Amino acid sequence: MATIVITNIQAYSINVYITDLDTSYDGDRRVCKIRITYLDGSPATMATLGLDNKVYESDVIQIKIPTAGTTYKLTVDITFTGGSVPLGPEEFTVPSARPNDWDWQDPIVAGKDVYLRSGTWNSFCSRINEFRRYCGLSDYSFSSVGSGTVISADIVNQAVEAIKDISGYGTYAYYVETGTPMYADFFNTLRGAPTKVRFLIFTNISIY
Repeated sequence: MATIVITNIQAYSINVYITDLDTSYDGDRRVCKIRITYLDGSPATMATLGLDNKVYESDVIQIKIPTAGTTYKLTVDITFTGGSVPLGPEEFTVPSARPNDWDWQDPIVAGKDVYLRSGTWNSFCSRINEFRRYCGLSDYSFSSVGSGTVISADIVNQAVEAIKDISGYGTYAYYVETGTPMYADFFNTLRGAPTKVRFLIFTNISIY
């Protein structure tokens, strides 16, 4: 019995091939019709893969996927001289698209106090959660800051903890103690290295 193989699952593409082809599928004009649907059965995309002269295994075809972070069903019909054989369905889930790296909109100058708008900090925390969802983690419950809020050790450590879940423990993120001075270069070193998830944050911060 022929088998569907789905590999290299990316946010917007998958690779598909058919293996275990045998004499049951002999004949002229052998064609593999691939249908991908959403879970509710509505169509997502289609592809056709020729099987002529393929003794055991088909070529690999890359299929574009319309929506990242979604679960699909893939079904196949192999048609040949003697009839047709259905395969599947096989469910697969494509990952979410990687969020953009964070970049401060407010000016940052090493050696000087850094002033960030409250909306900027809150947006930064939202971007961390986008990366957490991208990595299959739940959202972190950040404290929202407003005008006049001081970015204290407690506030910063929330970001550190949320990033650690992504990047792992090591030299990339560490907690700060209350009363510890926090400088731009300290926060500039925060990175999410193992997963190539990269964050940049800076502070000796007042929010306005």
